[in-house]
Amino acid sequence: MDRKAAKWQVQKHSENLLKAIANACGVYEIKDCSDALVRRMLDYIYTSDYDEVSSKDPTEEGQEPSQNIAKVGPAPQVMLHVKMMELGDMYLVEGLVQLASKRFMKVLTSETTTNILVDIIPEVYALESNSANGIRNNVVGCMRERLAKLPLTADVDGPLGDVMKDVPEFTRDLLKSYVDAPILGHCVSCGVDKTVPLAPSQSKCLLCHKGGAVARWGY
Repeated sequence: MDRKAAKWQVQKHSENLLKAIANACGVYEIKDCSDALVRRMLDYIYTSDYDEVSSKDPTEEGQEPSQNIAKVGPAPQVMLHVKMMELGDMYLVEGLVQLASKRFMKVLTSETTTNILVDIIPEVYALESNSANGIRNNVVGCMRERLAKLPLTADVDGPLGDVMKDVPEFTRDLLKSYVDAPILGHCVSCGVDKTVPLAPSQSKCLLCHKGGAVARWGY
């Protein structure tokens, strides 16, 4: 596997690798991606997992490990998982997309990422991969949850106003989400860990159409 500045020796005995490049042979070239992210994709292909900070280095034996392999760059941790989703999309590694998506949501919904949520909106809306729409929907959903907790904290209020002016696509998606699903909440039948749209007058879950759902945030 070749990425101009670095090369990796890989074998097809890995089940995940067979699925990813079943028909490939010889040199498989990776373009437009950092060594650090390619290393993580290879880790996933062989082990079904990838490290958030990797110390593995694809250098020749006896050479000092390169410092840039362990670094993701200036993007916050949450963007690492977004980039891994993009990489999985690009090279048709579906399991990597699913794992990165799960980790993305775990970081995004944690209590310490309120400011990161606002910060990543421009990057998220610049994505062009197949998973971009799903990522944007998750960001909009998380933002609605933050907006329901009034008053807004200073790390959200000011920067959010700037982002809504700079990224009109996000503003459109956020407003449309209120039109499409004015009230969001949780449904016992669908699972309390899943956010679902509710019927305003009956608190009925619009997924399973059963009553008794509890509103969490909305208007």
